[in-house]
Amino acid sequence: FFFSSRRRHTRYISVTGVQTCALPISGLIFFAPERNTTAATVTGGQFNCALIDKHAATMQMRPALPRGLLTPRISPRNLPSRFASMPHSTDLRPIAATVHFLPLRLRVPLKFGKETVTRATCARVRLRVRDRLGREAEGWGETPLSATWVWPSQLTFEHREEALKAFTLQLAAAWARHDSMGHALGVGHAFQEHVLPGLQSTFNAARGPGSEPMPWLAALVCCSAFDLALHDAYGQVAGLPVYQTYGPEHLNRDLSHFLKPAAGTTVSFAGRYPRDFLTRRPPTRLPVWHLVGGVDPIEPTELTGQEPKDDYPVLLRDWIRRDGLRCLKIKLRGIDAAWDYQRT
Repeated sequence: FFFSSRRRHTRYISVTGVQTCALPISGLIFFAPERNTTAATVTGGQFNCALIDKHAATMQMRPALPRGLLTPRISPRNLPSRFASMPHSTDLRPIAATVHFLPLRLRVPLKFGKETVTRATCARVRLRVRDRLGREAEGWGETPLSATWVWPSQLTFEHREEALKAFTLQLAAAWARHDSMGHALGVGHAFQEHVLPGLQSTFNAARGPGSEPMPWLAALVCCSAFDLALHDAYGQVAGLPVYQTYGPEHLNRDLSHFLKPAAGTTVSFAGRYPRDFLTRRPPTRLPVWHLVGGVDPIEPTELTGQEPKDDYPVLLRDWIRRDGLRCLKIKLRGIDAAWDYQRT
């Protein structure tokens, strides 16, 4: 699971989708936003993109994309019969989407697999929804567009990241026109099953013959920010922490509509709901996992003199001493088994 970091304005906590990247939260890598962020808004099929200068507070509007780039409306009538649902007043559907691309600079380089990166881009999504009673709310979701993880390739990091950003903008148009109505879990599942595969295929076809296709994992990660925002918005509509809505009082379908038992087993998800598998008393404190990159210095002899001169540690032992670390997430190179073994 991936937790949305946009929680300054709401008491609701949402979690869904796929884990996109285990970015450190202990302080090993600090981010400093660059000057500009890009925002795109989709409402009722109209798509506009703006470059926002955070210092000058000005906005330059770009022309709307041709309607040919927008996806057709997906109606519940077109979904398989197993998606027929029991309605609730809190059932909702998306009506507008906004995407902000946040360029981030890493405090120190991060080696992930074969690649070393010094920056990243986060996609922050605001999704507006409307329920059966006409009430509107909005939710937020965010994910790093981690090209090195979701799209391992010989293509440049910049090429892959730009493709992920372009696909995310197309997703905004599709989500704003997605007509499926229900609980966030069902609406998001319908999008992933019946809309996302077609969007990925169309996007890859438009990249031209011989172009390396964007992987399915990359499509899922780009979509996860919208899914997060959808669950956040549902909590707003229901007036509850979203974890308290994963039972029959709010869900339209049980887990048998989403999960298929393994062949040869007697497992059944009929009459079972996500709530049945969640702790009744969720913890209020979580352990911090400190990420150790593949080029992070461990010993003083590994220091080069190019390390940042600030008030934060560089060596792992100093981080452990400063923050009392007990949980480490170690990134390996993946191309040198002996090195990986020794590093661990």
